[in-house]
Amino acid sequence: AAAIVSQFVSMVGALQLFIALISAVGIGVTALWIFDSTAISVVQRTKEIGILKALGFTGSDVLLLFILESALLSLIGIAAGSLLSFAISLHARISAFGFDLRPLLTPHVLLVSTLLPLLANTLAAYVPARRAAALHPVEALRYE
Repeated sequence: AAAIVSQFVSMVGALQLFIALISAVGIGVTALWIFDSTAISVVQRTKEIGILKALGFTGSDVLLLFILESALLSLIGIAAGSLLSFAISLHARISAFGFDLRPLLTPHVLLVSTLLPLLANTLAAYVPARRAAALHPVEALRYE
């Protein structure tokens, strides 16, 4: 019986590691997407940034604007992913060693799966947002 329990614990650990690796790849891909989207948005909205700065927005205001936009995109994705995960977990069952196991979404798992991608995506948006914040209003208004 001890050997079966040991083997089961080993399998669960391997499964958790696999899921963590898949999650890390997903977070990395999402962060790259946020970086790319923010960088493209900065280029496309250069004149708008120039107008905002000419109206009195500071570099910090522009930086915050882009960071909050990327955080909002991240939160929408996190909410959709969490709802989908919850729906799947309600119907998922894993049969092992004669037991039906169900995935469990604990508050700790939900907190980590919310904060890690939010942090990664916010950091990914920082570089292009900082570029937007550094734009000079006159140069931004001349941009074609």
